[in-house]
Amino acid sequence: MSNSFPGPEDASPSIADCSFVGNTAEMGGGMYNLLGSSPTVRNCWFADNAADHGGGIFSTIARPTVIGCGFVRNTARVGGGMKIGGYGGAGAAIVLNCIFAGNTATDQGGALANQTSCPIFCIPSHADVINCILWGNGPDPIFVDPSASPPSSATLLYCNIENGWSGAE
Repeated sequence: MSNSFPGPEDASPSIADCSFVGNTAEMGGGMYNLLGSSPTVRNCWFADNAADHGGGIFSTIARPTVIGCGFVRNTARVGGGMKIGGYGGAGAAIVLNCIFAGNTATDQGGALANQTSCPIFCIPSHADVINCILWGNGPDPIFVDPSASPPSSATLLYCNIENGWSGAE
C-alpha cells in the first residue's frame, strides 16, 4: 500500500513542513508529480520510501520546486532520492538547500536521476540543484541520461558532493 502523494494534472500545490516516511509505490514512493503540475515543496522530509522510479519524488512532465528538504534512506531502481523525467515525458526541477543522504538506486542515480524520454521523439529533462549536500548516496550519486539527442542535463551549483561530480560547478 502506498501513502504517496499523487499530484493531480496541472496542480500547483504548496506543501510545507510534512514528512513522507516509509511509503512504497511503483513511481514516486513519497510523491509523484505529473502532467503539468508545478508543486512547491518546502521543509519536508522524505525518508525510507521505496519505488521503482524515484524513491522520494518522481516527476514527469512536471516542474517541482523543492526547497530545504531532506531525502534520507530512500531506495529505487532509478533515482533513489529523486527522479526527473522519463516514462513518456520530460521534466524540470529546481532543488535548493536540500540534503540527500544514504539514498540508493540499483541502476542509476542514488541521489538524483535525470532522464530523457523517447517514446516517439526525444524530450530532455533538466534539474537545477543549488546549495545542496549529496553524501553517502550510491552506487552513483547523480545520473544524467546521455543516451538521447538532445541529452538531459543538470546544473549543480555550490553543492557539497561526496567524491565530487564532473558536471558540478
